[in-house]
This record gives sequence, structure tokens and C-alpha cells, in this order.
Amino acid sequence: MATSTIKFTAKTDISEFTAADIAKLTATDLAALSKTQATSLTSDQLAGFSATTLPAIAGVFKYVPVEQLFGLNVKAIPGLPIKSISATQLTGLTSEQLAGLTSAQVNTLSVAQIAALEDDLLGAIDPTGFKMASVAAQFDNLSTAQIAKLSTAQISSLTDTQIGTMTADQAAALLPAQALSFKSLTTLKLGVSSTPEAVQNLSPKFVAALPTKILAGMSVDQLGALSDEQVKALTSAQIGALDGTKFLSLATDIAAIAPSALAGLSKSALSVLDVDSLTGDNQFAALTSAQIGLLSTLSISHLNSDHATSLTAAKMAAITTAQASHIESSVIEALTPAAFAGLTPNALKNFTTGVTAGFAANQIQAITAEAAAVLSSAQLKALSASQLNALTSDAVIAKAA
Repeated sequence: MATSTIKFTAKTDISEFTAADIAKLTATDLAALSKTQATSLTSDQLAGFSATTLPAIAGVFKYVPVEQLFGLNVKAIPGLPIKSISATQLTGLTSEQLAGLTSAQVNTLSVAQIAALEDDLLGAIDPTGFKMASVAAQFDNLSTAQIAKLSTAQISSLTDTQIGTMTADQAAALLPAQALSFKSLTTLKLGVSSTPEAVQNLSPKFVAALPTKILAGMSVDQLGALSDEQVKALTSAQIGALDGTKFLSLATDIAAIAPSALAGLSKSALSVLDVDSLTGDNQFAALTSAQIGLLSTLSISHLNSDHATSLTAAKMAAITTAQASHIESSVIEALTPAAFAGLTPNALKNFTTGVTAGFAANQIQAITAEAAAVLSSAQLKALSASQLNALTSDAVIAKAA
């Protein structure tokens, strides 16, 4: 049938066209379709349109009855003229049809069009074409599958407001690869233990992949809400990015930090670290000699005989004069002679007489001439006769000099 015939056929006449008839028409033929004819299109007739011919009726598509749109073949959806569709018409499409939209089509969806979609319809759309600004009001309605498919560029374009609307389920769907693209997580919602929110639902792998700047930028409340499993996943670099206040916000979860991650502790964190909080297996043993030397005197005063078993000569050599005066005698008594030998003369001379009095004979034998020379008279008086007899001849000579 000629183009002119289609253009001037009355409503009743075009209604006689079958899907097969429509399918035979060219884009040029269909471009002549009038407003009146578009209004009369049925679902059966719409089934005859293809991805090639649908764009031809862009000028009158807004007149196609919304209740008939379900008839469009899914294969024809890539040709749907999105800019010509009203928000109401978009709601007339099925989930299967919306799933057929191309990335380019999704990218042209307006805020009004997206806002008109119910959750189930919105969730059917492939999100890779979404402009995040267009789904600002609907962001918390995106499905977990859609969240997981967001590109790094889309993630990086998220606003603090959008991140603040993220649900617990959406947070759980985030992938480690997406973590690198976040600019901030400061607005990510918190919940209570019985009703966890977004922060608590982040997967440990996602948390481990967060850039140090992003993790350090989280609030003390957010960090304090992290679970044992999340904290256990933190890397040495991430731990190192936390200042003393942020580190302490981990509270009881400090015991969950991987021993290898403790190597990253910052000076600020070490200055407020209490060894009593390192109750996890091998945590205290994982501290380096340099870190031992940065512990506060309060923390040093909390050392016990159990800690002493992992103190080496190198770690004892790091003990400062200020720290030495706060060490309990039980710690020194539990040291191996080899570890004791690591103490510097300056550390030894700052031990209290109570600590000195507890030196074992094999420890005293490890006191060098240099160390013996700086022992105070009060410290020497605290030693018993048997302890004095344990001093090496070089040590005695050095002290007598």
C-alpha cells in the first residue's frame, strides 16, 4: 500500500492492518503515519514494528495508547524513540521490554521518565547506561543486581546525597572493583546491631579494597560500626591511614585486626594503642621493634608475662628510658636471657629497684660492662648477694671503675 494511502486512511481503515501488514511497510511509509492513526494503533499492530521502523514514528509516538504498548516485540525495543515517549507511556512497557533498552537509550531517560517507573520496572533496566544524576531520586530503588553492574564511572559520579540513601542490601551488593571509584563514604548510613544499615553490610572484600583516603575519611561512628569480619579484612595500608582517634573508634574490634595489618599502625595510633586491646592471636608479637619504642608509657605499664614471651632482644633494645620506668617486674622476670641482653644501658638504669631486685641470675649474667657502669647505687643495693655474685667480672670491674 502506498505511503499516501496510509497517511489519508481513516481510523477504521488502519485498524484493519495486521501485524504482518505493518511489518511489510518501510520506514518511509510509516513516517507518514498521522496523529489520528497513531492513536488507533493496537497491541497486535505494534507487534509488526521492528527496531528499524519504530524510529520512523517518533513524531507521533506520544499518541500511541499506553495500554497497547505491551504489544511491541522485545526485539524492536532498541528502536524505541525514548525522547518521544512520555513518562506515562514508559510505565506501559513490560519488564521484558524495558530490559531490552540499549545503554544509549537508558542514557537519554529523563528524570521524569525514571521517576514514573515502579520499583519492579526500574529494576528491569540494564543500569550501565544510567546517568546517576537522572536516578538521584530513585537511587535507593535500584536493585542489588543493578548496583553490582554500575560502572566505575557511574560510581565516581555518585553524590553524597545518593550514597546517603543507599540501603543495606545495596551496600552488600557493591563489588570490590567498585570500591576504588568512590570519592567518599561519609554519608553512608549506620544502623544498630539488630538492624544493620549500609556500613555494616559492606562485604569484607569491598572494605579491604577501599582506598586508604576513603577509609580514613569515614567518621568515628562509621568505623566503630564495622564488624569483626570487616575489620579483619583491613590491610596494613588502611590501618596506617587511621589516626589515633579513628583507630580507637574500632574499639573491641581492634582484636580482630590481622597481625600483618598491625605493621601499618601510624605513630598517632601507636601512641594511643593499649596492649590490653591486642587480644587476638599473635597480635602483640606482630609489633615491630620500632613500634614497641613508640608505645605510650601507659601501654607499656600494661605489659605482662604473656607479652614477654614474644619480646626479642631487638624489641627490648627499642625500649626507651621513659618506657623502662613503667615496666612491671613480672615482665622482666619472664624475659629470656637473650631478650634481656637486648636492653640498652639507658633502659636498664631507669628500671625501678623493685624490677632490678627481680633480675634472674642468668639475666644478670647478660648485663654488659657498659650497662653495669650506669646502674645506680640504689639499684645495686636492691640486688641480693647471689645476684651480685652472678655479675660477670667485666661488669664488676666496670662498676668499680
